[in-house]
Amino acid sequence: MYGEPIKVLDDGVFINDDQVQENTEEMNVEEFIEEAEEAEEVDGTEDTEGTGDAATGVLSGESTAKDVANDTGAEDVPKADVYPDMADGAEVKKAPRARGRKAKATEAGNDQADQADQADRKSSVEASEPVHESARKVPIQSSVWVEVYSSRQNRSILKWPVVAIEQHAVRNGQEQVLCLAVGKNQLKGYISFDDSGIKSSGSVSTDRIRALKYIGQEIAFVVTGIVYDEGFFVASRKLALARLSGRVWPSLKEGMVVHAVARKVYDKNVIVEFDGIEARLPIGEISYGWVDEMADHVQPGDEFDVKVIRVDRENERVIVSKKALIPNPWPGAMDRYQKNGIYLGKVSGVVTFGVFVELEPGVNALCNHLRTTSKYQAQEGDMVAVQVSSVSYENGEGRVRGGVIRIVRKAS
Repeated sequence: MYGEPIKVLDDGVFINDDQVQENTEEMNVEEFIEEAEEAEEVDGTEDTEGTGDAATGVLSGESTAKDVANDTGAEDVPKADVYPDMADGAEVKKAPRARGRKAKATEAGNDQADQADQADRKSSVEASEPVHESARKVPIQSSVWVEVYSSRQNRSILKWPVVAIEQHAVRNGQEQVLCLAVGKNQLKGYISFDDSGIKSSGSVSTDRIRALKYIGQEIAFVVTGIVYDEGFFVASRKLALARLSGRVWPSLKEGMVVHAVARKVYDKNVIVEFDGIEARLPIGEISYGWVDEMADHVQPGDEFDVKVIRVDRENERVIVSKKALIPNPWPGAMDRYQKNGIYLGKVSGVVTFGVFVELEPGVNALCNHLRTTSKYQAQEGDMVAVQVSSVSYENGEGRVRGGVIRIVRKAS
């Protein structure tokens, strides 16, 4: 189908150029109906099964994804993957056919065949319903539909953003289920929660919250079914992840640097994804300095490089580090800070047992609270003077201890 030029009539019916190559004036569906009605008034011919021209190649709003796939030479689309009118035994309605005036005139010599052809055309047009409004917004020759059909035929992986979380039916006869909706250029695809690759809690409300973490993020998926006449498709993220991870697991090892995307952000760790594999990024592997709020450093959808520091093949668990790719500031800290020295820093966190003050990126001093009332205690963002009591460095990790002796400037 994509190799042939396509024309679109006023009512949204798609036809091939070879069907109108002898015409200088195209006919629309209303003209078909008018001529068919006139023919019926003359001879009263009734529609009979099998009188239609099977080689017209017309695609209407009632055409199914299986019809389209067959036109393109693709493998048959399983009936269970597409709906409506695709279940076993379901009747597929005939599509309206466009015929040229000259082509019709050449058949006038045989009155009986011409009458049967006109009656069949009238019956076909009446049986067809208008193309779904959502399908009209994204014509079949658009590049976005080409992507979708290519994924369906070749099982290729696409990456689109999640634009909605909705309840939608993804199988013929099924009730609506929780779905992630991916979208591009007004075209939507639905991924059921079971095919999303997200672990289910057994509770719809909890699953909805888990799915919500993916909204706005670009995810990988494979198209498994197409419902063109209703303007959407069905896909599976689980299948895409399995294909991607299957290529990487055999060669994955500690020390590798991979490009990851943050999927879920928690208080103490971040779940990242790379090549279809989910990995854990602990809070201690974000930075050499103190991390008070994880959300201040990583947001869902952020992309960055990480280093693989642990691989558990048996349980398929991976731990990665972001700070392993950052220059370690601690080796020279022993020379830059001395005992009893007073230094300017910024409060990066306040906890019950002390105050963390950033002396430089990656170097934080754990300090005692000020010896004063709570009204004058240091708060996050304050610029303070810190007196260092000790500096140590061991096994790649450093530590500075001290005390806040004065608030230089309060945070605005």
